[in-house]
Amino acid sequence: MNISVFQWIEPFIRTFSSKKGRIVFRILIFAIGSFILFIAGDILFPLPSFQQNSQAVFAADSTLMNLSLSPDEKWRLRSRPGDITEDISRVILFREDRWFRYHPGVNPIAIGRAALQNLKSGGRVSGASTITMQVARLLERRPRNYMSKMIEIFRALQLEWHYSKQQILGLWIDHVSYGGNIEGIRAASLFYYGCEPGVLSWAQLATLLVIPNNPNALNPNRYKNRLLEERNHWLKKMAEGGLLNSQELSNALIEPVTMQRRPAPSFMPQLARQLKRENPHKEEIYTLIRPGVQKLASDIVTDASTLLKYKGISNMAVMIMNNATGAVEAYVASADFYDNFSSGQVDGLKAIRSPGSTLKPFLYTMAFDQGTITPLMTINDVPANFMGYAPENYDQRFNGRVTISEALARSLNMPAVKILELTGVDRFNRFMASAGFKTIDRDRDKMGLSMILGGCGVTAIELTRAYSAFARGGISIKPRFRMTDPILTDTLFSEAAAWMTTRILSLPTRPDLPLMFENSTNLPPVSWKTGTSYGRRDGWAVGFNSHYTITVWAGNFDGHGAAFLSGADVATPVLFRLFQAVDQHPVRNWLKQPKEVKFRQVCNETGLLPGDSCHHLVTDAFIPGHAPTIHCEHLKAIWTNKAGSISYCSDCMPSKGVIRRWYPNYPPELIAWFTDNNIPFKAIPPHNPVCERVMKAGAPQIVSPVDMAEYLISTADSTPLMLNCHSEGDVTTIYWYINHRLLKKTRRSEPVFFIPQEGVLRIGCVDDKGRSSSINITVRYY
Repeated sequence: MNISVFQWIEPFIRTFSSKKGRIVFRILIFAIGSFILFIAGDILFPLPSFQQNSQAVFAADSTLMNLSLSPDEKWRLRSRPGDITEDISRVILFREDRWFRYHPGVNPIAIGRAALQNLKSGGRVSGASTITMQVARLLERRPRNYMSKMIEIFRALQLEWHYSKQQILGLWIDHVSYGGNIEGIRAASLFYYGCEPGVLSWAQLATLLVIPNNPNALNPNRYKNRLLEERNHWLKKMAEGGLLNSQELSNALIEPVTMQRRPAPSFMPQLARQLKRENPHKEEIYTLIRPGVQKLASDIVTDASTLLKYKGISNMAVMIMNNATGAVEAYVASADFYDNFSSGQVDGLKAIRSPGSTLKPFLYTMAFDQGTITPLMTINDVPANFMGYAPENYDQRFNGRVTISEALARSLNMPAVKILELTGVDRFNRFMASAGFKTIDRDRDKMGLSMILGGCGVTAIELTRAYSAFARGGISIKPRFRMTDPILTDTLFSEAAAWMTTRILSLPTRPDLPLMFENSTNLPPVSWKTGTSYGRRDGWAVGFNSHYTITVWAGNFDGHGAAFLSGADVATPVLFRLFQAVDQHPVRNWLKQPKEVKFRQVCNETGLLPGDSCHHLVTDAFIPGHAPTIHCEHLKAIWTNKAGSISYCSDCMPSKGVIRRWYPNYPPELIAWFTDNNIPFKAIPPHNPVCERVMKAGAPQIVSPVDMAEYLISTADSTPLMLNCHSEGDVTTIYWYINHRLLKKTRRSEPVFFIPQEGVLRIGCVDDKGRSSSINITVRYY
């Protein structure tokens, strides 16, 4: 075994024993030692990391939409695959380092040639820096001396050890200086030519490549002629090197220098700022914004805001979402980001604002699903008091009996509050929380009936998401801002209920239709809802069709109202302009009836199933198993004398001289409204005055205050309590009692205000027929 090893190494011993062999051995030892020293130096003095590049936000088609400075205050972008074409790479190597593919980071021949030329001239006339050495110099800025050059050589070797040739070339392309704070060919191409490097002409490319040698002397803004001469010089050299043919050279030489410093792109600044904050280490963020749609939306907002500022309305925000994918294709968060006076930096699409009436469609749809209402059911739009809360309509007028469809289309407040009371505030709040309304979820224990009229907080993004459910058959889609965002959906209500509400919101004959769109031929095929918050602080318009859901908000970020601000007059015209501009090929008959929707005959007066006295029927939509089954009783049989001036009950009806007549069976609140507004109606005649029966069934109903409620009253203002009741139509006088003592005598439906004493109070109400009712309340002062 030992003999075989000796036989194996014997030739090497003989080789290194000779003079030539000893020289080779020393060279080998030197090379090994140098390599060990290099490895030790690489461990002890590792390559410093490159500075992070600028953060860039791109549109769906890769258009650069927003760019921010890098941490070292530079405009610098990483080149993407395809940005640097093979032609660009060949030109760079031809000009900067023709032996780049072959040397180990340092070109000894070039160093020797440069040293000889510099010695002969007595100064620095030639350089020998390879592309790798230039990258090392860009990596560590040092004074230009021999020690720095040695460090640069060591760093170049390190770069070649750790990176591939293609990676090193990419580092040079991304970090080469163009003077000022622009670095890299891609950043220079975007700032000077407004395009990616891959589409540059030969002349433009040559211009960009000569600047880094002397950025100050070849500044395109100051020395354009000098830059032109240098460019043409290198174009000719490139042609001599076979990179250009004669025709390409001729075209390039006559092309003028059109370089012009452009501002950094800063579209959708609020969205870009948010995305950068959420992705601090991500250099490139790709959104789903469509540049054309974004520009259209921005221009429309700018045009509208210019006029609205004269009316005291300083801001507007718009969001456009694709219903199929959830892609947010336009995001205009304010009218002018740079308007400091109007707080233009605020993100109006994320600001929590009062929704006005924009939540009403969700309440009606929820009630359709529960079977509480159907579109042609009627509801009374008359004054009512809910524990001291007495809502009014936007125009401060009431309309009497209206259908559910009319109540929603006209955005009447009282019917909405009544439906919310019937549905349950807590139940509706839970539903809205599940639909993505975070502020409602957070504050739902504090909310009451007023929330349906805007007494809560929402954002435009939340509204857009929730309204998309109407366009998508009851299934909402979460807005997607980035390409990497997943598609998330949520079922809010049935397809049938969504269809019922959408059909109502599609009606063109509505009070919130702008005057300029009264001619239906100009009306885009959309369903929409408007909203105006209390004090005219917010104007909303949310619209949708099969393609898009668009939300428009108008107002002032500081919260002050404007006399001319309303959703119908300010936001809706912008909404329609957006649909006309963005949806070039709308589907006119996009709303398709679901198979779950059926139709039935109902009474024209009440919208309920017809009773014995119902003769005028209409067709109403309903959801089987989710619709009222009560039969209509809108007429009531009454026995009267022949003149119809006195009515009888079974106890006082005479044996002859009576006639059975049919009278409208109006509820007391509607009768009171008819009477107070001098509206004629067919009233039941007064009851027989000699009848001894006390009719308990017709006793007045106390609606304020609420039975068994506890009222906390501040001693500072001693707020009075209101007494009010509903009574039969034949009543003219009401008597109010507090703890069995007469407080006041009033006309029917006239409210009474009094300052209560502390403790338990018994409140009684007696009408002029002797019928009475009573409640108990507790009053505490603080």
